[in-house]
Order: sequence, then C-alpha cells, then structure tokens
Amino acid sequence: MTAGCGYGLSTALRSLRGSARTPARWCATEGLFIGYRSYDKAQQDVAFPFGFGLSYTSFVVSDLTVTMKGSVAENTLAATVTVTVTNSGTGDGAEVVQVCVQDVG
Repeated sequence: MTAGCGYGLSTALRSLRGSARTPARWCATEGLFIGYRSYDKAQQDVAFPFGFGLSYTSFVVSDLTVTMKGSVAENTLAATVTVTVTNSGTGDGAEVVQVCVQDVG
C-alpha cells in the first residue's frame, strides 16, 4: 500500500463509510485512481513510492565484481555482474538486485 507523507486522509480512507451502529464499508469512489495512482493524480508526495522495496528483514549486498569480455569494435562486448546477497535480519525474505547500464558513447 502506498502511504502519503501528510496527516490528511487518503482518497481511499475518505471513502470509508460507517458509524457506531454499522460496520465500516469501503466504497470505491476513486475509479482507476486507487493506491499510488491517486497520489500521482493529486501530485502529492508519498512516504514510500511504488516499488520502494520495503521488507520485513534486512540484507547486505557485498563482493561486487564486474567481468568484461569481447570488444566494442566487434560488437561482442559483454559484462557479467556478480554480488553476494546475505539476509542479515531475523525474518525470512528475498532480495532482487537490479543492474542498470548506460551507453556512454
């Protein structure tokens, strides 16, 4: 769930209906603008953007190596990136390492 930075009610919480005598029920009044989309539409900052990577445990990424082979001239240049990922927390979990590359030529 995407959480806003402020103390105001999110669009989804504003549509929660209920009283002391009847249980609350949720009315989907925001159409397609549910979750992070409502914050995008309102141009509001969020505490943790979609894809931020919150976890119930923690990880250590170490031992980064980059191995290059081939050549640019022959259009065979390739790189292999290797890291060690260790769960350093108390809970089970999984981590995904993302590598971003850019042509600098």
